[in-house]
Amino acid sequence: MKYAGELKEKSPFSGLLSIANPFDLTATHNEVHGNPFKRRFYSSRLAANFIRVLKRHLPVFAKSPLYDLDKILKSKTLAEFDELFTRRVFNFESLGSSYHNASCYHVLKDITCPTLCLNAKDDPIVPDRIIPYSELMANPNILLAVTERGGHIGWYENWLRPRRWFSDSVSEFAGIILQVFVALNPTTHTNRRNYHCQSSLILCKPSASWKQK
Repeated sequence: MKYAGELKEKSPFSGLLSIANPFDLTATHNEVHGNPFKRRFYSSRLAANFIRVLKRHLPVFAKSPLYDLDKILKSKTLAEFDELFTRRVFNFESLGSSYHNASCYHVLKDITCPTLCLNAKDDPIVPDRIIPYSELMANPNILLAVTERGGHIGWYENWLRPRRWFSDSVSEFAGIILQVFVALNPTTHTNRRNYHCQSSLILCKPSASWKQK
């Protein structure tokens, strides 16, 4: 979403799907690291995942004056990893400036293609209070769907045979976008502004069919 917002009318996308978007990385950072349980459960696991990925590419990152690889590999939280590695690789003066630059909330108004944003109110990383409702609903190109439950990229249904239901919904949205733009010749963007999504807020149950909405 950030890339599309930065490019505005020059965006090459016919449509966007945004799933559990953090929108404001500073706010999500404060949410996770301001809570001892979330810091230990989520932040530490995310850091471990990034470290595993980094280890796969050690020959590429082994030697650099920008960071201390030994310290990075000992990171206990995502904030530590971002401070020691991410912001230095991308040459940001501070972690805060790195998070601000990577956030999309400040360019939401400039997105020009049909966009579906799916979030959950009970997301432990991006809770309801962090979702920028005003900015999202002010853009006629953005369709915002917020469920009461779903966690962070969860949205499970069927206790006996759990499955994520949201993939059906986003696939349906993507299919409609594809049909419309194929019909209008997707090789050009001249008519894009005539096919805006109606801006709205959808509150739906996890098992609800979007066709009924």
